[in-house]
Amino acid sequence: MARKLFAAAILLGSVASCSPGAQAQDTTFVPLVESMAARLQTAYPVALSKFDSGKPVYDKAREAQVIANAEGAAPAHMIAFEDATAVFNDQIEASKVAQYALLNDWRRAGRAPSTQRRPLEDIRTELDRLQGEILRELHLAESLRKLPDCTIQVAKSVEHVSKDEKFNFDVEQRVALDRAVASVCLSSQ
Repeated sequence: MARKLFAAAILLGSVASCSPGAQAQDTTFVPLVESMAARLQTAYPVALSKFDSGKPVYDKAREAQVIANAEGAAPAHMIAFEDATAVFNDQIEASKVAQYALLNDWRRAGRAPSTQRRPLEDIRTELDRLQGEILRELHLAESLRKLPDCTIQVAKSVEHVSKDEKFNFDVEQRVALDRAVASVCLSSQ
């Protein structure tokens, strides 16, 4: 009798852990992480601009504008004001991590790449578009962001996206992407 109860308990546990909603799938957060990775890729042309101009990475006024824009757009995407603030603070910090790494690589080399420079207005237009994508994806993933395995699934999505040929991130870029996703999960871990 005890063996039958034990076997039934194991079977029930297996079925429950496989049921939809019990855990997120490994790729559940990929669309959100891809949007964040695309935003992170803008760090390269921004860093080139800052290398050429000598402007610092930290730009208090621009950061405040990015946060204000995200907070203003959050209600249209049914995202809480505080949530938008946290997520976009993470985007800014991740971009700064990437920019510092690039700038210091170029300083050590004695020059920046001869890559064609993009106008900052074009980069800002792209950032605005990506802000909308990130907010939309946050809303679509809202219920999954509360799951107990959220941090694990986000980490796996970062690994998946980092290896995608569209991004092909190196270790420094993956570290920055890990920083970008810091506030995705709504449960603490």
